[in-house]
Amino acid sequence: MKTFVLFLLSLAPLYLLGQAVKLKKVKFKKSNLVKEQYYVLKKKKSIRHGEYLLLDANQMVKIQGQYKNNLKDGRWIYYKPNGHYAKVEYYTNGEKTGIWQKFVENGYAIERYDHDNDQALDPIIEVTIVYPPLAREKNVSGLVEIQVFFEEDCTIREMKSLSSVGTGCEEAVRDAVQRYVDLRHKYHLPIEECMEKEKTYRINFSLE
Repeated sequence: MKTFVLFLLSLAPLYLLGQAVKLKKVKFKKSNLVKEQYYVLKKKKSIRHGEYLLLDANQMVKIQGQYKNNLKDGRWIYYKPNGHYAKVEYYTNGEKTGIWQKFVENGYAIERYDHDNDQALDPIIEVTIVYPPLAREKNVSGLVEIQVFFEEDCTIREMKSLSSVGTGCEEAVRDAVQRYVDLRHKYHLPIEECMEKEKTYRINFSLE
């Protein structure tokens, strides 16, 4: 039964949305590596229909999307060389739809545009704290507390260490807080922490 199911699944790509398709592969010049692959209708090979992939020379995906009767349809993802998202777009029968996203500032900010309502949205600021490699290597863990004091214009006046575990953990928290505040200033977004004039950030570094 399992073999039969797998056999049926292997045939599935040949019929997309009720139409017979054929996989096309375009290779790099003087190479067997695939540069581009997509499906076309068997009856009309100029019509793309199904999943689309664009690859780089290292066979990393650069663009991933789908065509429906030669029109972009659904989600299209554009990747950076490091594999992270660069852009995410949405289409319905070739028309721009939904909320498009553009990942900027090394991925810490996501610019957005709502094509359904034809308006720009506030960007999303997502600043992550990376566990310092040296601290991980030395099995360093524990709580880092940083007290941040704000000026009237919500810029940072001072950062005060309340507790630290060393080995780069405190610096990682300080850098993340500074980046978060700077990006919210850059995009003219409110900084709620600023209303209280000071904020204590507590980050627990754990290897578990």
